[in-house]
Amino acid sequence: MLTNLCKICNNKFETNLSFTKYCSDDCRKQARILENNRYTLTCNRCGCSFQSYAKRQKYCSVTCGAMRHDYNKNDILRLVSEGEDPIDVAKLFIIPVSTVRAILQHGGVSFTSVTYNRHMNQVQESLIRGGLLGDTHASRVPSGKYRAHFVHGPLQYQYLDWKYSLLIDFVNTPPKTALTCDGAFGTESRTFSTVTNATITNIASQLYSDNIKRISINYLNLLDSFSIAVWFMDDGSLSRSRYKGNLSTHNFTESESQLIASWLAVRYETGEPHLVFDYRCQKYSLHVHAELAYKIAAEINPIVFTVPCMAYKTEWYRSKINGCC
Repeated sequence: MLTNLCKICNNKFETNLSFTKYCSDDCRKQARILENNRYTLTCNRCGCSFQSYAKRQKYCSVTCGAMRHDYNKNDILRLVSEGEDPIDVAKLFIIPVSTVRAILQHGGVSFTSVTYNRHMNQVQESLIRGGLLGDTHASRVPSGKYRAHFVHGPLQYQYLDWKYSLLIDFVNTPPKTALTCDGAFGTESRTFSTVTNATITNIASQLYSDNIKRISINYLNLLDSFSIAVWFMDDGSLSRSRYKGNLSTHNFTESESQLIASWLAVRYETGEPHLVFDYRCQKYSLHVHAELAYKIAAEINPIVFTVPCMAYKTEWYRSKINGCC
């Protein structure tokens, strides 16, 4: 027999088991009552109310205990409700955007509804508008809102990362590299997608009809130098030997490609590029004559030159103006 000390009445009792804590059923029932006596406390990190058996517990969860930042959930909810951007709030408190998202969702505030109305600056808007004419595509979610998707092969990873750096405030997940089986980008590609946004929805609504890109003169007239530079970097090319260019219009029909040719001629005050049908892919492209190629390169070169892996597209222009050829 072993002699133990009762945890409730502190009386000694004999037992055959070393782990027995209580001397009787009455003491055992009393212990259960005491265990259910929880304390109502306030978390030192997030400010929420919680219950605990430990009177001196400071944090409501392991997460709050591990991340002892000096902020209050109610402050974050208040700032967002007053119109502050969640990303700016995250920067203010030096916490991840995912933490702000979790706090908003816990407080009954939709993170998506807040980010949807986030303002895009002119560069970001131009990147979307020009990109949708090239390799970028937009998808519509069931609510009718649009998000943009970007994908490039290994030789243009730097170009994709450049796009990501400009749109980082509208992207939840950094670019990911994955194997591809369609052969369009080789054996692998890198991609990222934006969240749904009012500006993206507005631009995509002007271009898409029944999930198909349909170019119009009104859309073309909204393009600026940055948009054209992105479009050219996506789908344009130049012949260094003859100083001629090519612009792929694979996304568009014959009449739409002809509309683009006429618009380029008017914008740059020169002759129209030649419309060519590629029998291999059964799609159209524009052959740009020397004068038009030079004028386009002169406009977009300052932008193209900021992306090292794409600088070759206007290298001939820089050589020409520097007197190297």
